[in-house]
Order: sequence, then C-alpha cells, then structure tokens
Amino acid sequence: MTFGDTSGTQNRSIDSPAPCPSAPTKPPPEPPQPAPLPRWTIHKAAHRLIWVGEVEAADEAAAIAKAAEQLGLLPAKLIATRRG
Repeated sequence: MTFGDTSGTQNRSIDSPAPCPSAPTKPPPEPPQPAPLPRWTIHKAAHRLIWVGEVEAADEAAAIAKAAEQLGLLPAKLIATRRG
C-alpha cells in the first residue's frame, strides 16, 4: 500500500444519534455585553486648570456636553482628558 492509497480502508460514516425530545436543551448563549464607556476627567479652564469631576462618555465632545449639563457650567470653559 502506498501513501494516499485508500483501497484497503473502509469509508464509514458515523451517524450521530437523534436528539431525545425529553433531554434537556442548552440555554441559548448570552449576547456579549457592550464595552464600558471610557472615563473622562473634566477641568475648568481659568487662570489655572480646576478639576471639576469625572464622567463616562463615548468621546471628548460627549464628555464635555455631559459635564456641562450635570454641573451647570459653560461647555466652552471645559476641558476633557481621557483617563487610563
């Protein structure tokens, strides 16, 4: 017999058994959780930077808008830097 010669082997297919209707089924997999939003440190621009808080937002503009709304400050005076 040479390599690749399959004349001496038997090709058998193994049938998987049919699922039993009374057998417990696996629960469907849980969908993946969305990635947590990054944290942003918010500073107020004055004669020096003044730390005013932290927010979670998708990007810098959203972080500034969220901080301005929560803190009642002008968005033009705020600076956001991403943490981590």
